[in-house]
Amino acid sequence: MATARFKTSSPYTNPPSAAPATNTTTDTSPVAVALIAKKAVYCEKPISDSLEKTGQCYRAAAEANLPLFCAFNRRFDPSYSHIQSQVRAGAVGKIQTIKSVSRDSPIIPLSYIGPSGGIFDDFSVHDIDLLLWVSGDVPVQVFVSGNSQIPEFERHNDFDNMIILLNFKHGALGTIDLNRYSSYGYDQRLEVFGPLGMLHCGQSRPNHLVTSNLDGSVKTPLHYSFPSHYDQAFRNQLNYFVDLVRGRVELSVTEKMTSAVSKVVEACKESADSGLPVKLSWSEEEIPEY
Repeated sequence: MATARFKTSSPYTNPPSAAPATNTTTDTSPVAVALIAKKAVYCEKPISDSLEKTGQCYRAAAEANLPLFCAFNRRFDPSYSHIQSQVRAGAVGKIQTIKSVSRDSPIIPLSYIGPSGGIFDDFSVHDIDLLLWVSGDVPVQVFVSGNSQIPEFERHNDFDNMIILLNFKHGALGTIDLNRYSSYGYDQRLEVFGPLGMLHCGQSRPNHLVTSNLDGSVKTPLHYSFPSHYDQAFRNQLNYFVDLVRGRVELSVTEKMTSAVSKVVEACKESADSGLPVKLSWSEEEIPEY
């Protein structure tokens, strides 16, 4: 059936889409070359799909005395950053549950499925970092249930539909609801619940217009894709990087934070492969200070 949004014969046929400058699985050599050339580095998540290579990059940055900024753009979204600050201020009390929803629009270019690094390294890292950053905690167990309902993803042995369950060190329970294709627009949500109340960031729209007539009421559709939804976040993180280079701010995304996300991602992959929960142990040196 044709869709009004895509105007194609299949909802899974790609519309025009912006491609990344490099793939998630790109070798870390561009980062290393920039540091050798005495350049500060601004890198979108993750620095590498390898913990070892990530560590090498941070060591190179330390030796060069230069900032290496791994940008998790949702941290710089005004709504999410406000939730994080409210949680730190004790607005909900001790977190009991924290939930995120990420449903992508449009579907990623089919040519990008293979080199993307898969749903874990390319997609879930955003939500994993968001839950760790907002909660200020790390999970001690993860369980993943996923499947492939879009043939192109199945052919690449990748998931397009997934739920991640997280048991956090200090008792909170977390869920991450992921899907690679949302027909109604780019759907992003976050909820934090505790004994004192709830903080919720709902679906975002380009504007809040509601049109009402004899047929009922219609809201402005959701943002179509991440560049429009996170437009302000990308601006904020670029401005932050400029301030970082000029020495006006401290590095807010540390090596421990990016390494913690990678550790959780690896545990999620193991759970998806085995179909069983996977426990994580953390040394004091591994746990980030959020």
